[in-house]
Amino acid sequence: MQNFIRAFRELSFKGRVSVNDYWKFFGIIISIYAIIFLVPIFWGLAFSVDTDKIIYSLVIIFSIIIFVPSWTMQVKRLHDINKSGNWLFLYLIPCIGWIILFVLLCKNGDKETNSYGTSSTIRITTFPTKNSFSIKSATVESKNISENYSVNKKIKYILAILFSISVCANIYFVISN
Repeated sequence: MQNFIRAFRELSFKGRVSVNDYWKFFGIIISIYAIIFLVPIFWGLAFSVDTDKIIYSLVIIFSIIIFVPSWTMQVKRLHDINKSGNWLFLYLIPCIGWIILFVLLCKNGDKETNSYGTSSTIRITTFPTKNSFSIKSATVESKNISENYSVNKKIKYILAILFSISVCANIYFVISN
């Protein structure tokens, strides 16, 4: 949630965003879109009310609110893999451009400093315990990092599926009206 709020505060196209922060941000957006679609639908089914106009207006309002923060997050995400924000023009190429951008946005960022700044994630693999270095603590820390990586990878796949469902729902909604 902090990443979501930070995206609205930092509307600059400078800097980098890690793949985890990016997908957490878009996971919240997809969840809000799901709520926007589902709540009025269930409300309409429960009370026999036509909710198309409500859904349409809520989607438009929310899309306007998140437009600039989502673009800044995508530009910063591309900066993390040392690509220019101009790569977002691939959105103008239907389907193929979207797939290419999706793959680029899923890539892990550069671990070193690139032309857009320092790395957005800093991982500590070893740390001293008390006054001396402990091999055991380094092993435990590296194990925690690998477990954290596999959890983040699962979250990324779940968010990718939700993103795909959201895109399909938006396309269906636009075509049906």
